[in-house]
Amino acid sequence: MDEIKVFVSTANNAVIVCPRCGFRRSSQVAQFKGAKHTIKVRCTCNHHFVVHLDFRKNYRKATDIDASYLKKDVELAGYYVNLSRGDDWDAGQADKQAGNCKIRNISLGGIGLQPMGLHMIKEDDALRVRFCLDDAKRSLIDRNVLVVTVSKNLLGCRFTESMERDQALGFYLLP
Repeated sequence: MDEIKVFVSTANNAVIVCPRCGFRRSSQVAQFKGAKHTIKVRCTCNHHFVVHLDFRKNYRKATDIDASYLKKDVELAGYYVNLSRGDDWDAGQADKQAGNCKIRNISLGGIGLQPMGLHMIKEDDALRVRFCLDDAKRSLIDRNVLVVTVSKNLLGCRFTESMERDQALGFYLLP
């Protein structure tokens, strides 16, 4: 059975296109928001297929980009040795540092970040993330993020700064 992904507009409208005949139909899908995001559809050509509804605010692009992150406002109790070179992001040092994470997906609103190895990151932690897009210009993205979800070794992070001024990311995300 064919499966397609459909992005839902802010007005809860989805345009479903039959993968066999190309018939297009616009449908209101508000009743599926927050409950069922996968529906079975039968086209007028009698073809059956599955539609995955995506209610995200922003388009999300799958990536595999090396990146570096620093955890902000780290508080450790007890005796320890601090091996860091200060609390601020040192751009020169960050460029020399091997990537300690991967960006698995990106949108105008945030990123899916996968730390390499063990981490002690939890929801509501603040991180500073730095990476270069894999576009022609190798555009640098250096942003503060807030961890929204932690699922095993994948972190869902939201940008805390306005992305309006970031044309490079906007162009990168064009389908």
